[in-house]
Amino acid sequence: MLYRYIFVLFLIYTMPLFCQDTTATERHFGIYTGVGWLHYIDNMVRNVGYEPVTELNFACPTIKFMWEPEHRLSFGLETGFYRMYEIGYFWQEANKPLVADCVPIFININIDLGKNFYIGIGTGVAVLQNKINAYSSAFSYANYQFSLSYRYPLAKNWVIGGETHYIWIGKNNDNMLTLQALLGYKL
Repeated sequence: MLYRYIFVLFLIYTMPLFCQDTTATERHFGIYTGVGWLHYIDNMVRNVGYEPVTELNFACPTIKFMWEPEHRLSFGLETGFYRMYEIGYFWQEANKPLVADCVPIFININIDLGKNFYIGIGTGVAVLQNKINAYSSAFSYANYQFSLSYRYPLAKNWVIGGETHYIWIGKNNDNMLTLQALLGYKL
């Protein structure tokens, strides 16, 4: 009796799958570039009574390469250059600030919500760079990002829009928010 019940439920839940249109073949690749504003959410511990000059807002470029099949999921890679912060400590006599940068490489999954809205999640590796007098770098392996974007089609292959990201870099517990203008081309 239980097997019949499971079989009937299986038929009911899979019936809409047979009704989908299988003639649409709009598989393509897309390249999207974005440039905009980045805000680093400050989590730094500082000495009480001494606050250095800290810059937390920067411009950030990104590029995304996506495979977009005819269904609602698309898969791809995203990278960018994020300057997280610049602190006006003046080390020794060098008169140079402390600068921290991040270059992530995320594997992304985007979901088409309809009406040109997309939501995305991603995870990957990030290269963290610090510079005082010389460069030092480290890798962060536990990172993720969430994104929400709007893509308006301009022509057959061109899209324009906007995108916002929340990015978390695990090694240093760094959090960033971005707001970008987006330009894309569908190959």
